[in-house]
Amino acid sequence: MEKQKVSAVRLATRLAIRDMAYEWVLTVCMVLALAAVIAPLLILLGLREGVVGNLLDRLRHDPLSRLVTPRFPLGATPDKLWWQALNQRAQHVIASPTTRLLLDIDGLRDTSGRAPRVNVLPTSASDPLMVRHGLALSRSNPRSAIISARLSEQLGLGAGAMLPVRLSRSLAQGTETVPLPLEIAGVLPLSVTADVKFWLPADLFDSIYRWRRGEAAPQLGLRAGAQGLPAEFDGILTLLSRVPSDAEFRTMLARRMAFSQLPTRVGNLGWDHPPDRELRLWEPINSPVYEQDFQTLEARHFELGYDVETLAYIEPFDISLELPGMARTELKLTIPPEAERLCIESGEQNAAAKARARARIAVGEAAAIDADVQGVMSFPSAAGPELSIPVITQKAPWLPPGYAAICPALAGKVNAARDRPAMFDSERFEFVPTDQDIRFFRAYAASIDELGSLVAFIREEGRRTGVRALAEPVSKLSEVENIRRLAGYLDRLYFLVAAVSGVSGFFAIMANVYSGVERKRHDLAYLQVLGLSHLFLFLQVLLKSLFLMCGAVLIAVAGYLAFGYLADTWFAGMLHGEVRSITRLTAAQAGGLLAAIFVVTLAATAFAGLAVTRVDPAEHVRE
Repeated sequence: MEKQKVSAVRLATRLAIRDMAYEWVLTVCMVLALAAVIAPLLILLGLREGVVGNLLDRLRHDPLSRLVTPRFPLGATPDKLWWQALNQRAQHVIASPTTRLLLDIDGLRDTSGRAPRVNVLPTSASDPLMVRHGLALSRSNPRSAIISARLSEQLGLGAGAMLPVRLSRSLAQGTETVPLPLEIAGVLPLSVTADVKFWLPADLFDSIYRWRRGEAAPQLGLRAGAQGLPAEFDGILTLLSRVPSDAEFRTMLARRMAFSQLPTRVGNLGWDHPPDRELRLWEPINSPVYEQDFQTLEARHFELGYDVETLAYIEPFDISLELPGMARTELKLTIPPEAERLCIESGEQNAAAKARARARIAVGEAAAIDADVQGVMSFPSAAGPELSIPVITQKAPWLPPGYAAICPALAGKVNAARDRPAMFDSERFEFVPTDQDIRFFRAYAASIDELGSLVAFIREEGRRTGVRALAEPVSKLSEVENIRRLAGYLDRLYFLVAAVSGVSGFFAIMANVYSGVERKRHDLAYLQVLGLSHLFLFLQVLLKSLFLMCGAVLIAVAGYLAFGYLADTWFAGMLHGEVRSITRLTAAQAGGLLAAIFVVTLAATAFAGLAVTRVDPAEHVRE
């Protein structure tokens, strides 16, 4: 029985092949027609997978695509519980007290011959960016760095060489400069960044930052340069009898300064300035101003022939003044020009006198506060509870109601203590830094699929706390979502085209089968007279359709491969990195498409092939 079935299949196969060979012109036309339907489907699917797949692959393999950072430096260290949760949710987090450092490198010159400062970022041994490119900081030497390809090119230095970094900071007695040679542990490729920059271990980055702020850096063997927390201001006010033009201001900005935007006019500051002087406010972008920046700004004006007087500026903020026998008074702290009178006088030499002089607080004469009264000034702190310092009141006719002033240097330290974890040391009359100061971080998601949840987690904390830097994090989430959205649109378009092509192919095959049956009704009738069943004839028709489809598929695949080769040749400039071909089909995708094609073929053949069963041998024999 089995042998008879095999013989029947072989006979049906031979008849199908002979039939196609006899009508070879029609066979070739039908194969080409079907290939013209299948080839566009393969090409469209290959392009869809190639374009979108390559874009997604590039994002998956690029650690920067998984990176999330605050929009700008935070105003205070994040909540400890939330910070722990962030470290558990993200694959890797690199914390730092600032976004970047600007350091000097000996021997580096720009096109104008000047020595530019170089951007420095923190990194770690597990930084996904470095791991991706096979780079690692030296374990034997904590003073190591990874540099960009552009910096390596300009210095002519590579891995294993020493990077001649020079640290500097301004102190009351002058500028302190310290050489800090670093071992180059590796060079980051130009494809990652075209900027001139380098990366330091996070703890070394933090030590340099603290040292430049006046603190000691035991890791570097460097002593403290100032007592306590250094003063930080929000900007610098300039009083000018002649105001430089915008072009001259841009000339100043082109030189090394803490500012990168033009100064602005200011309105109500809580005090009056001389009517014969113009007032301009210089503000940095997302960074404080330090005492050494005043001399730099003055020098830039003097170089262009302008006399200038600089004043420290802080955005007026709320403080509380508590005096014996009086209710707590809410005031706004500002720094008018006359605030210099509140600083230490040259005749006061002992520590106790210095403490009292530094703690002088001036209030407007309209306030119901007596002079020379010992009290306490309080203000909100980044450490959590309010910080308080003892003060001595002083009447000030130059202050309007509701405002108070203290010595500018002390005001700068109060301003710094508002934003940085610190405590007040009453014995030294100084603010002392406490915990690690986290003002910026780089958090990597485990994959681009988890990027959305990480961004949402950071964004939710920003909304809860009102911190805009967290409420509007920076990431490539929109780019990932756009590509996925594009993939969805292309999927719909492809299925629409595939549906139209499938219907067209179905009717083409059905028409071919039905017309073939109608043309050969006499032949099929005589075959039945010879003893061949309807099932056998149906099998012969089905095999013929499958053979035609196999030929069409082979031609379509050849057309797809030719298209892919030509596309890759014409668009060779787009092929780099992870992108190897513009068209791409996996075995599963190609197999699924071909399976669907053969299912349509079988369905169309079965539907039209039923005409074989309606052939009546008796009718044709009588004819």
